[in-house]
Amino acid sequence: IACVVFPKAERARRAEAEREARVEAARARTGARRIFQAVRDACRERNLPLVGHNCLFDVLFLLEHFEAPLDPSYEKRPSGTFPPVPFLQ
Repeated sequence: IACVVFPKAERARRAEAEREARVEAARARTGARRIFQAVRDACRERNLPLVGHNCLFDVLFLLEHFEAPLDPSYEKRPSGTFPPVPFLQ
């Protein structure tokens, strides 16, 4: 049996690393990205397009709020042009 006493700074670093690992594991199990990836993969496997009626802004809202901020250049597009659809990798 070996006893190791860690200094306070090392204990804090280890506790923070453990917390970050738990948070990352929780993110991997949940979140909008899993939903987007599941839909994308299902469409790719079946060679089907993803079709929705007036759903572009719904998808953009979900991406903006649950994934990452949209590219600022998106808002600068002229209002009469069709916006590019983000590609989910």
